[in-house]
Amino acid sequence: MPEGAPLHAIIAAVGELAADMSLLAISRTAPPPARAGLRAERRLTLVDWADLRLRPDESAAMADVLRIPESVDRAALHRRVDGWPAGLALMADTLRRNPTLATDADGERHPRVSAAVRTACGIAQDAMRGCDS
Repeated sequence: MPEGAPLHAIIAAVGELAADMSLLAISRTAPPPARAGLRAERRLTLVDWADLRLRPDESAAMADVLRIPESVDRAALHRRVDGWPAGLALMADTLRRNPTLATDADGERHPRVSAAVRTACGIAQDAMRGCDS
């Protein structure tokens, strides 16, 4: 991150916050090394790619909320979308628009559903990879 980037000022402000206050900042880059002290003091927390994925039980619960048919295997669905909520939402939307497409989430018999989910997950993965650089 270039010196003088606006995020530097935001992160510096974290050190000035009252103990009972929180600040959420979203960036594609890691905080500057000069702010390592804030992480050591637990005043700055990073949430990365893996932290944003759902666990299998969370995916199953979200699939239920999204009314994905019970005929769709929840474990296969979780694997197919790699735990990404956006993938689950796309799968649910696709199935609502065309319920004849999928009776399972393996993607082999239903390439249009599989392609939509792969596209959504690929976009999310590409965006998150930028956070690591």
